Amino acid sequence: MNPNQKTTFAGSKLESWAFGIIIGLAFLLPVAFLPIQYLQSGMIKGYLTVFAILAVAFLYTFSRIKAKSFEWFGGFLPYAILLGIILVLISSIGSGSFVMSFFGQGYEYSTAGFLILLAILGMISTFIFSRNHARNLTLYAALFLSFVLVALFQIVKLISPASLSFGGILSGATATLIGSWYDLGFFSAVVLILALTAFPRMPLGRSRQIVLAVIALVAVFFLVLIGMPLIWLGLALVFLSLAVVYWATSSGPWTHRLSWWNIGIFIVMALLSWKGNVISAPLITATNATYSELHLPWQMTLDVGTGSLKSAPIVGSGPNTFTKQYLLYKPASINQTDFWSVEFSQGSGFVPTLASTLGLAGIILIIILYTCYIRAGIKSLKLRQSDPLAEYFSRSSFFAAAFLSFIMLSYAPSYAVLVITVLLAGLFIGTEIQNGTISSRIIPFNFKAGFAIPSNILAICLVLIFAVGIIWYGMKAV
Repeated sequence: MNPNQKTTFAGSKLESWAFGIIIGLAFLLPVAFLPIQYLQSGMIKGYLTVFAILAVAFLYTFSRIKAKSFEWFGGFLPYAILLGIILVLISSIGSGSFVMSFFGQGYEYSTAGFLILLAILGMISTFIFSRNHARNLTLYAALFLSFVLVALFQIVKLISPASLSFGGILSGATATLIGSWYDLGFFSAVVLILALTAFPRMPLGRSRQIVLAVIALVAVFFLVLIGMPLIWLGLALVFLSLAVVYWATSSGPWTHRLSWWNIGIFIVMALLSWKGNVISAPLITATNATYSELHLPWQMTLDVGTGSLKSAPIVGSGPNTFTKQYLLYKPASINQTDFWSVEFSQGSGFVPTLASTLGLAGIILIIILYTCYIRAGIKSLKLRQSDPLAEYFSRSSFFAAAFLSFIMLSYAPSYAVLVITVLLAGLFIGTEIQNGTISSRIIPFNFKAGFAIPSNILAICLVLIFAVGIIWYGMKAV
């Protein structure tokens, strides 16, 4: 243990409050809903996310002031995150409309302000989840419980589509609390990964095995009902990777090194990604759960991104400007379709949308972030942990976050999915800090920062910035 580790817990009470807010956010975000016609679901979840992250940042920073130290972890990933914060700030300043690019209407998730908040949440959650496995378990329990509530609501909707409509706001069998019908599929897939990876090595009691098995079966039911091939493909890649990891880290004859559990799941997922519609179609018809979404195709997203890169090649047109860029560089072929008048606010996925508006610097940064995360995962997966609990949290969080990151290449998910991705990635890095595969250090306040400004003054300034953010977003929400 770091000899200065005791300073980590100097502000433990404030940090425990920040941890409680993170758990509350993870639990509430998928189910957050107000039955008010003029309040969009995205607005409710957006403001909930913003206020929660600002409160967490305020409490955590104040706890570090009390501890008289900063925290940092090794590798290039934290520096890449800082570069990302600087990039989106510079890009929004050069966008021509700083307020719209940085703040937007107050609840869009492609603004510079929200992207910075996600980066802050990722950094803070890394340190908070690096304390002990009990916190990791609490986050997983919050996600499982939230999924159970979402699933119960959805089952009622499937049985009686007219029920729980709240004045027509959530009408139809595919109306869901979490966001879109596909968001329910992504959430189900994450829960399935967390549940199935617990079985091979985790010492589970009979009752916990039953609970996890039931949750996994419910998740599979919704995945089959939603029938999205992209989800099955992502799950197939996850369990194929787990099978390879098990084979590479085990000893003995090669037949004993095969993980038949992961291989069997991979085969099932691969078959469903190929011919899943054979099972999904009759189930969709029986439950009247027909659903479709309008998305800008990959090729047209590329056309818009190419035009945007030509006009602003280095830092792009700025966050939250995809609609503007789409109108400027709209592919001519879309004018021949019924969607010629649609103003798309997102590209084919969350990541392609960012790449289209952040220029070459943004594209390079996205590649670096993916590379750093995958590299950290490979470093972790090469080691076989003696503690089954540590190994479970490490592998399940890495692959769950990696799965959602893969989804974002081809889809723009809701607030809940984005935040869950960041929290699981933070939990993974935090677990690796616990396991010792990623170094961490305590930086005391007894040094001078740039321009001879005492570092504790910088910390106080951060607290003031977060407090002002809470006030500003509060006024905008009202």
